[in-house]
Amino acid sequence: MFQLHETTRRSLCRAGFCLACLLPTGIVLGYSALVNAPLHVAGSKRQLASLLGLEVSLADVSHPRPGVTLYHGLEVADPDTGRRLLSCRMLEAGRSSGGLVLTASQPVIHPGAMPRLGQLLLARLRRQTAGWQTPLDLSPCDVTWHSPGGPQTFTGVSGYLESAGRKDTLSLRFTLAGIEMSEPATIRVVRARGGSSAATRFDLSTGGTPLPCSLASPLADTASWLGPRCRFTGRFWADDAGGDWEGELTGRFFDIDLDSLVSHHFPHRLSGTAELDVREAVFNQGRLTRAAGKLTAGAGLVSRSLLASARQHLEMPAAATSAAADPLPFAELGLGFLMNGQTLELSGLCEAGRLGTVLYGDPIGPVLAQPDGPRGVVQIVRMLVPASQVQVPASRETDALVRRLPVPSLMPPVPGDRAQPEPSARLRVKPQR
Repeated sequence: MFQLHETTRRSLCRAGFCLACLLPTGIVLGYSALVNAPLHVAGSKRQLASLLGLEVSLADVSHPRPGVTLYHGLEVADPDTGRRLLSCRMLEAGRSSGGLVLTASQPVIHPGAMPRLGQLLLARLRRQTAGWQTPLDLSPCDVTWHSPGGPQTFTGVSGYLESAGRKDTLSLRFTLAGIEMSEPATIRVVRARGGSSAATRFDLSTGGTPLPCSLASPLADTASWLGPRCRFTGRFWADDAGGDWEGELTGRFFDIDLDSLVSHHFPHRLSGTAELDVREAVFNQGRLTRAAGKLTAGAGLVSRSLLASARQHLEMPAAATSAAADPLPFAELGLGFLMNGQTLELSGLCEAGRLGTVLYGDPIGPVLAQPDGPRGVVQIVRMLVPASQVQVPASRETDALVRRLPVPSLMPPVPGDRAQPEPSARLRVKPQR
């Protein structure tokens, strides 16, 4: 048998020890020192900031196992204002066969952040970014959103973001804490790219459970029109192609504040809590073109100016009342509507009083009744907006100008409120014949 010299054996043992023990240990220690060094955390911050287009701060970054990264103390802020948008105690990013899987721990959406985050997601759907090509899956988690109406917790939030061919899809499912939901609500946004045009489709389904309308505050100012307690159940979808969007809404609105809907925007008084059942509402090129449903409410108040305006412009029979009260109390409001193009049909649905009663007072009796035939949609505008010194034809051409000119408000300024200047002119909408 071949024998090695003792010196050779010692050299081979030393070499084996260095290769099998010292070298792997040094590599592990060096890698650990590298990934835990401040430079590694700073590099991770730069990578996330470049990916999101926002300011990012991190407390630490760790790698508990191969292919998994933990971001500790993650905070995202708007680079223009420095306002915090999103914070997360810990975010785990790991690879799977289907793409990148994100698992968030205690994520919080800060006040006023939802519109900016929505813009970020839409921007992601409008263009392909090198770092976002991999599909994203969000594991179920609980998200706290500080909405204008107060903190709201979404439970079981899950979803995915993927690209397939010329189509990008974002899908989210969630339930609300404190509300028993038979099935999760879903939000789906699809962006079709390529060709001479691109389109974005937004689809919301509440899953059969009324949800607070304040959830739509990033897209629409629902609180100022419907009130802070309004809820919606149903489905809404909209397509946006080249800036001219179309869509459809079906469902029911609960706890509508009539003061917010009428009194706060027009020089009339109508108060109470209403329910709006929308059988159909079709939008085309950003305008309501067809609608059908009914509006019902319990006891409330109505100003005599609104009754007189309804009698004048909609030719709705109004009963003469001897009561001196203004606004006038009523016991029931029931109004059915059917709008098709520029034609509007109204019907009285009050259970009390005669058939066709729109507004019923107790013990006054019927206060307002349905008109005897269809009316023009523009008559609704004339009913809500009183006659004034300045007349503007109600047409699409004038609408484009009015939206861009500093027209005065018809609402009188609130006493002591300097934010509302005294108008120097008034606006009248005159139907175009």
